[in-house]
Amino acid sequence: MKATSLRTGFIGAAALWMLSAMAPLLAKESDKPPFYEFSYQGKTVYLLGSIHVGRPDFYPMPKVVESAFDSAEALVVEADIGAAGTDIQRLLMTYGVDASTPDAQSAAVVETYCSSRKPVCEAMAPLSPWIQASQITVLRFAELGYQAELGVDQHFLGRARNSKAIFELEGMEYQFKLMASLDKSQQWAMVREAISAPGEDADALVDSWRGGNSDELAALMHDSMAEGDDTQLLKALLWDRNHGMADTLQSLLTRPETPSSLMVVVGAGHLVGEQSLVSILAQRGIRVKGHLGHCAATQGICQ
Repeated sequence: MKATSLRTGFIGAAALWMLSAMAPLLAKESDKPPFYEFSYQGKTVYLLGSIHVGRPDFYPMPKVVESAFDSAEALVVEADIGAAGTDIQRLLMTYGVDASTPDAQSAAVVETYCSSRKPVCEAMAPLSPWIQASQITVLRFAELGYQAELGVDQHFLGRARNSKAIFELEGMEYQFKLMASLDKSQQWAMVREAISAPGEDADALVDSWRGGNSDELAALMHDSMAEGDDTQLLKALLWDRNHGMADTLQSLLTRPETPSSLMVVVGAGHLVGEQSLVSILAQRGIRVKGHLGHCAATQGICQ
């Protein structure tokens, strides 16, 4: 499953995922997810790159990550899915119910997929293509043994609920609006990819995340979002958002009421490759320290 499908599924399906308690199982000792640390305005920030789906053996995470979370006074995420007052139904009706006629290529792919899944497809038919792609991605991940409720974001949100302050870098409405703004041709391309992408691509992405291979992870994200010289989707879903996240995070850190230590959890794609959040922070004069070997190939942007 290509990274575009992974990434769009992470954003879109987030509205439909439920929080769950996590049973403490043993993760691989060799796991090396992207993990960084920096100080700014007298505050300490731990920055973790996440996978938005997971398996029980993801947890507990490496000791340095678990210790950072335990010591942090607040958790910062892209969007707090379970935040009180979040009106998911309104968001779906506003940004997710915009059915459109698929092009011939997409229609053929969808017809084949739906031939054995009629109830599921009938339920999805009124939804925008990006929501359909998200739903299909979640279903395919489930078939491969990955669960949305075991995603890293959900794991830490569940643990932080009622015990730590929780802040958002974007919020659910921003993410829904962003996905809905994509051209319909791009959205239908996501549907095709969600259906057709080989399952081994999902395992490759998870393996690169767990194995600490930032270059491979970045390549998976870039190659699947960029078509030749066309980086429009990559810009919309990663690069532009990285700058926005950096702005919001720096603003949060300047507020006197913000706790002195924060655990920031964002999709791993935001922390690797060209114009990553890490490189943007470094360009702004923030000295970023890497853990778990993630500064080896950063060309001096962190220590």
